[in-house]
Amino acid sequence: DGLATTSNNLTITNGTFRAPTSTLAIGGSFSNAGSFTANDSTVRMYSTTGGKTIQAGGSNFYTLSFTGVGGGWSFTEANATTSRDFVVATGTVSLPSTSLGVGGNFTASSTFYSNNALVRFSATTTGFTVSVATSSFANIIFDSAAGGWTVISNATTTGFATISRAASFT
Repeated sequence: DGLATTSNNLTITNGTFRAPTSTLAIGGSFSNAGSFTANDSTVRMYSTTGGKTIQAGGSNFYTLSFTGVGGGWSFTEANATTSRDFVVATGTVSLPSTSLGVGGNFTASSTFYSNNALVRFSATTTGFTVSVATSSFANIIFDSAAGGWTVISNATTTGFATISRAASFT
């Protein structure tokens, strides 16, 4: 119940798929045409080749992590949400074309492409961080009266940055 791994694609064609309680590791693409329940788990994309896709099918991730050296992922839908963390450790990720909701930390020590998306931070508690190596956001908004973030490294935008509501921000 704690860990599940596939070295290839994970495709949910219908019905409900409940993630394990710890980590769901995927070596290919993620495609959801049914219902995906994140179960407070980390979905770790670890492919070492490019051209992989993520189709959430309207379901939210809890933590979404990219860890494949040489891997490349893009979202096929306009919107995606993580109720906790979004992590680009290695490889490259192209964000959804409209918006990415992040309920926790945003950490990118590797490359992400903004794809002109709005990244909306919506944490319900304080203590979260934004850490970006070299990539730039298109637009970002911090929008939770109970949320708190600390920007701990370069976080630049090519568009706008807005603090709409926040309990703390440094």
